[in-house]
Amino acid sequence: MAKILVADPLAEDGLERLRRAGEVTVVSKLAEAELIRRIPDFDALVVRSETRVTAPIIDAGHKLRVVGRAGVGVDNIDVSAATRRGILVVNAPRGNIVAAAEHTIALLFSLARWVPQADASVKRGEWTRTKFIGTEVRGKTLGVIGLGNVGSEVAKRAHGLEMDVVAYDPVVAVERAELFNVALVTLPELLEQADFITVHVPLVDSNRNLLGADELALMKPTARLINTARGGIVDEAALCTALQSGRLAAAAADVFEQEPPGANPLLSLPNFIATPHIGGARVSGIEMDFEGELAEHDVNLLVASAIKGLLQPFTEERINAVNARLIAGNRGIKLVERRTRGHGSYASLVTVRMEGHEIAGTLLMGEPRAVRIDSFRVDLFPEGRFLVSRHEDRPGVVGKVGSILGEHDVNIASMQVGRDTPRGNAMMILAVDDRVAPDVLSRLREVGGMSDLRYVELGTTSDG
Repeated sequence: MAKILVADPLAEDGLERLRRAGEVTVVSKLAEAELIRRIPDFDALVVRSETRVTAPIIDAGHKLRVVGRAGVGVDNIDVSAATRRGILVVNAPRGNIVAAAEHTIALLFSLARWVPQADASVKRGEWTRTKFIGTEVRGKTLGVIGLGNVGSEVAKRAHGLEMDVVAYDPVVAVERAELFNVALVTLPELLEQADFITVHVPLVDSNRNLLGADELALMKPTARLINTARGGIVDEAALCTALQSGRLAAAAADVFEQEPPGANPLLSLPNFIATPHIGGARVSGIEMDFEGELAEHDVNLLVASAIKGLLQPFTEERINAVNARLIAGNRGIKLVERRTRGHGSYASLVTVRMEGHEIAGTLLMGEPRAVRIDSFRVDLFPEGRFLVSRHEDRPGVVGKVGSILGEHDVNIASMQVGRDTPRGNAMMILAVDDRVAPDVLSRLREVGGMSDLRYVELGTTSDG
C-alpha cells in the first residue's frame, strides 16, 4: 500500500479520498530539515501553499513517485528537481472554484443580514433586533464583474436565490453569458443597476483600481460590494470613504492589497466585513500583446509556447501548437491576444501577463531578451541561474546580499537593479555561476528591507 504524507492542512473529504489510495500521515508545519528526515518513507507528498517542496526534500524522497499541490499552481514546488528524479508533479487547478463561489454567496448573505455584526452584538450581551434586520436578496439584482469560472458559478447560485443577474466582462461572448442566463452590460450600467456587486477578475494592470471613486459613485447608496478575487482591484481608500460617508451601504472583502491588512482603516468600519483570504483563488487567464512587426505575422507558436510554459510542469498532456488553446480552454484559462503595429523602442515586442505580473521580451542581435519585468526595465538573456529579489530601495541591501553570497562561494556573473522611485521599491536580478543552497536563501531573505527573493533556473539542469 502506498504511503502518503500530507504536509499542509487538508479538508477531511480530501483526506478520505487519499485514504482510499493508501496509508495517509498528516503532519503540518514541518521545517525543511524535519521534512527531509521524514520524506524517505513516503511514496507521495501532498501540500498546499504553506510548504515549499525544495530540491533537498525531493532528493531525500527516495521512494517519491508524485508530489501534489491541493490548489492552483505549483510555484512552491521545485518542478525541475522533481523532473530530474522522474517524479510527477500535479495540482488541482479547478479545486478552489466552487469554494470561492460559495464563499462569495456566504459574504453576500452576511452583508444582506448583518450576520457578523449581529453575532458580535449578542456576544456582547446586547439584544438589538431592529438594528440587524437587513434586506432580502430575492428579487434583487446581482452584478458580476468577470464571468469566468468563479463568476459563472456565482451567477448559477444567484439564480437559485431568485436574483436577477447582469455581468460585465469585455472578453466573454454573448453566447457564454446566455448559457448562464446572464445579461451582458457595460461596467457603468452594471454599477448603476445592481443591488449587490461581486468581483471575479484577475489583478492585471487593466484591472488595478478597476473600482475607484468614480465607479463607486455610480452605485446605489443601498448597494453592497463583495471582493473575493484579488486585492488592488477595488481602491481601498475610495471604498473606505464611500462606506464612511454613507455613499455605499456595505462591503465585504476576502482579499486586500496588503495581506495581512494590518492597520487598514476599513477594518474599523461597522459596515465592512473581512475574512482572511479563505475563499480560494480563480484560475486566471493569459494576456499576450504583440507589437511592431510581430503583429503582422502568425503568432500561434508564441501563444502555444506561453500556454506550454504555464501548464507543462504539472500536466502529462503533450502541449503543442495544435492543442495548446484547447487544453487551456479545458482548464478554464482565458486567453486574450492583442496586436499593435507600432512600437517605439523595438522592432517587435511580446508581452505576457498572468496573475498580476507581466514580462516583455524581444530579439536583440538574434538572441531572445527579457526587457521588462512588471514595471522594471531589464536586459536579461533568459538562460542560467538567477536570484530575483524585490526589496526596499535603501543603502546596504545590495551590499549585504553580495557579502552573503561571497561567504558561501557563490560567484556573481552579472547584476541588474531597477527601482520605481528613489527610496521606493526595487528589483534586483543577479546571474550566478553556482546553485544557491536553501540555507543561503534563508539568510538572504532575512536581509533588512527584503520583501521577496527567489532562486530561478532557466535552461539549466546540471552543473555542466
